[in-house]
Amino acid sequence: DGQYTSITFGNTDVPIGYLQYYYWSSDNDKVNVDGWGRVYAYSTAIGETAVVTGTYSYNSRVKIIITVTVID
Repeated sequence: DGQYTSITFGNTDVPIGYLQYYYWSSDNDKVNVDGWGRVYAYSTAIGETAVVTGTYSYNSRVKIIITVTVID
């Protein structure tokens, strides 16, 4: 709670300059995502997993899907 970290994708090609053009959602009420794809988790989410989905605003067939496990 109140701590920040970053996710790195290694050599995976991601549209980092276009993240604001995605509609972001989470399947877990304890894990939220803002308009830039930044993930926020409540301390009550520790030990839980959430699927975060980004759907491209101009073509809904284009999606980013990330599984996040809150560990600390």
